[in-house]
Amino acid sequence: MRTIWEGLKQLTLYKSAMLGLGIIGILVGISIYTVIAIPYHEAINKWRGGEEMWLDNPRNAMPAWVNLFGWNLPETIKVDSQTGGEKEVIPLGGETSEIRIRLAFDYSYAGFPPEVAVAFSATYQVKKPFVSFTWITPDGREYAFGGQEVRDRERITISTSPELKRLLGMTNPEVGLFLDPDSGDEPRPLKGTYTLVIDGYVFEEGSDLDARLIVYGEVYGLAGTDAKR
Repeated sequence: MRTIWEGLKQLTLYKSAMLGLGIIGILVGISIYTVIAIPYHEAINKWRGGEEMWLDNPRNAMPAWVNLFGWNLPETIKVDSQTGGEKEVIPLGGETSEIRIRLAFDYSYAGFPPEVAVAFSATYQVKKPFVSFTWITPDGREYAFGGQEVRDRERITISTSPELKRLLGMTNPEVGLFLDPDSGDEPRPLKGTYTLVIDGYVFEEGSDLDARLIVYGEVYGLAGTDAKR
């Protein structure tokens, strides 16, 4: 025992050895925390779940800490009608109701988001809800588009909408939705508050509709993401 103690005292004389022991200690601590914080079955499900389990994460994102060096790259923004958005139900007669959802968020980044999507959660028996969109920019411009039925779990990537491409006159709607019209030859985002208004219609008693807007970023988490999010 004394020999071991003397050996440890000798190690304290070498900074590189202490650094190595510190790194090992951190890794062991993370391993213990992971086993305690994430149950085994949940870890297996996440590992085998495929891309659908990570759909709210951006693709090929850099670690979020790169913004500490002044890059100001966009981070992923999520706005949900069940938590942070506005939702109004307007009876229209019979079993039909309009559900108007307003999802507002502030955008102050130097770059454009790579993707914009809306995830719907709908409750109905037979008749699917119908939705359309209006995008409102900080300077008051409005872009109305869409018009389709949604299932109980429906995901619409609005940044790939052919209608939006025609409406905005560009092949990258995720740029056009955020473009500052005064940016000239060097496109830049218009900073401020954006709002996505969703006009939904349900046609059965007890039907309901909620939506979550995801504005994907270029940075995410401590380690970033790959092509499978």
